[in-house]
Amino acid sequence: MQSTESKARRPSSNRMSNEEAIKVVLLGEVAVGKSSLAQCFSQPNKNRGARKYEPTIGAAFVSRRIAVIDDEGEERRLRVDVWDTAGEERYHSLAPLYYRNCRAAIVAYDVTAESSFRRAKKWVLELRSKGEPDTVIMLVGNKIDLAEEEAARCVWREDAADYAASKGILFMETSATTGYNVERAFDELGRAAVNCPKRRNLSSRQDPSRFRLFRRSVSESDLGQLEDLHGPCCRS
Repeated sequence: MQSTESKARRPSSNRMSNEEAIKVVLLGEVAVGKSSLAQCFSQPNKNRGARKYEPTIGAAFVSRRIAVIDDEGEERRLRVDVWDTAGEERYHSLAPLYYRNCRAAIVAYDVTAESSFRRAKKWVLELRSKGEPDTVIMLVGNKIDLAEEEAARCVWREDAADYAASKGILFMETSATTGYNVERAFDELGRAAVNCPKRRNLSSRQDPSRFRLFRRSVSESDLGQLEDLHGPCCRS
């Protein structure tokens, strides 16, 4: 006779079998709030004011289960695995290990630091030239709680939104301190990832024509910016 305990576990097993894993990588300059975004998403009920973060070394990992509605109106259960990468330049060479095969990426910047926005643009270009063709990218302007006074804001929302639109990527402003728009950002990213073309059935490595079409979307000036950052190897 089957025990009551094993009967009780069965629904959990079925739920797990219907889950889809979504790998998300967080990229951006040091101190833009990547770790705060990851923790705010994975532990939404934790006292945000008590959170203290040291600079990430290499990468950190958090995960959370969510449900989104796809374009066909079906509920999709997702396990969102978030890789929070270090922003310091000395760890930059490790980044491809984390954005390789990712379904989605958040490129974060600090709305009160224009240099972080310039660096975010270079991350977008790197993802477009060296990452997977169907990776969904969201540009996230964090720390808007610090930009309540107009003088504190260095990156205007309109400028960032225009840039995101020109690159065909998602855009949102958030505050990991107050929690504003953080869950919404990950929800929209997850929804976009499941509605993306069926990359999970055919990767860019298996279909070179898709990769060539994608590479043409990276302009010569974009490649020039990448060369300034990484050297001429970016054209390989």
